Amino acid sequence: MKKNVVFVILLMLVTISIQAKPFYVSPSGNDAHEGSYESPWQTIQKGVEMVEAGDTLIIRDGVYRITKEIRPKNSGTPDQWITYRVLPGEKAVIDAEGFVSADSEGTFPSRLGLGSFHLEKVSYISVEGLRVRNSRSAGYIVRGPSSHIHLIDCKTDRSYNSGIGIWYADHVKVLYCEVTRANEPDMRVSGQPFGREAPHEAISICGAKHFEVAYNHVHQCFKEGIDVKEVSANGVVHHNHIHDLPRQGLYVDAWFGLLHDVVFHSNVVHDCEWGFAISVEGKDSELKNVKFHNNLLFDNRASGIIFGVWGNNRLRSNIEIYNNTIYNNGTPGHWAGTTGGIDIKSVNMKDVKIYRNIILNNWGFEIGISLHPDKVVEELEKRNVTISDNITGLFKSKPSDFSFFEIEMHGFLPQNNIIADPLFTDPLRSDFSIPFYSPAAGNAAKNKDEFNAFYFGALRPGEKSWLNWK
Repeated sequence: MKKNVVFVILLMLVTISIQAKPFYVSPSGNDAHEGSYESPWQTIQKGVEMVEAGDTLIIRDGVYRITKEIRPKNSGTPDQWITYRVLPGEKAVIDAEGFVSADSEGTFPSRLGLGSFHLEKVSYISVEGLRVRNSRSAGYIVRGPSSHIHLIDCKTDRSYNSGIGIWYADHVKVLYCEVTRANEPDMRVSGQPFGREAPHEAISICGAKHFEVAYNHVHQCFKEGIDVKEVSANGVVHHNHIHDLPRQGLYVDAWFGLLHDVVFHSNVVHDCEWGFAISVEGKDSELKNVKFHNNLLFDNRASGIIFGVWGNNRLRSNIEIYNNTIYNNGTPGHWAGTTGGIDIKSVNMKDVKIYRNIILNNWGFEIGISLHPDKVVEELEKRNVTISDNITGLFKSKPSDFSFFEIEMHGFLPQNNIIADPLFTDPLRSDFSIPFYSPAAGNAAKNKDEFNAFYFGALRPGEKSWLNWK
């Protein structure tokens, strides 16, 4: 399905670009040329300096080695975008191993850094099918004031900073991209002073507004997967596949003020530390209006979902977590203590709804909370937190010899939840589809306002495993 959608998008882009003026760049070209098909430019930088609104720069097959970031000069307009795209069927790679970006003093690589492909103070630009590798800073950066930027079917492999970073830019889309080996310590330049680890995450969304991050594949990186953080707002993260990471696959984390109105849906996260983390680390910061629904979180080493206590642990409110499948998360003897399904470690929250999830076969608890069992109902009522209509396994509350910030977790199962087997088709082979007679489908059908009464968890009854949409 993914390949078909990408083909349709590329076909539309090709059709549009036929009406625009095309220019060409090739490693065998010359920057003194006119940039035609017969006489292409040699460097991508020459191309991005020359094209104007309505133009298309076609990047031909080959490796483009850089010693300085590629930085577009001109912007498009709402009805005449600038497009940089790789010719379909060819493979264009930017190799940035020889490029080291310095901070304002010019003495060492910057923590924020530059992207090897760097878009700043430009708008209405689409980058399609381009690859970046071996970046000692970030792969791609979109930095404000920039707006209406699309990264489509791009790839980045091996970067010290983020594979893709969106910094205080508006109306940005990151679609069908692949990020591998982001935040790799071995890409650190000698003398770099910033602590013990590489900065940021595989895909970092920092203070962005009106963004979409969808259908991306993030795997085999060295830190977190997709992180929506700082004062980001009005964005959606959906249909991403995230796996094999040493930290959380999905993360939302407020810093420097208010983060609000972000939706995560239809993502698949497995073989990470945590599946999804909700935190408010920044001082004087707040998070509100976050929805997390129809996601599939399984086989993660720590909990499927965690309300984190990192940093200043400030208030999060108006959160809805529903219709997710949370299966086989948590491991015995974990360094963070008891881990499991939904891990409510921080209770600095209000107006939270957790409902109609399938929470099954998780290690230490299906739902765990740091409140004392004798106080939990009263304290949740004070915070207007409801946990209802979830399907879970039998109640469990396993102790641990380890603690996380000296916090003791307790299993919790409210009376208005259901203990049942959802009858997954084949969870050992990661097929979490359910039949129409599943107790999970019946539970969902009780809500008459649902568009599809059988829609429960990450898949509809009879729908194939997530393995089929890669």
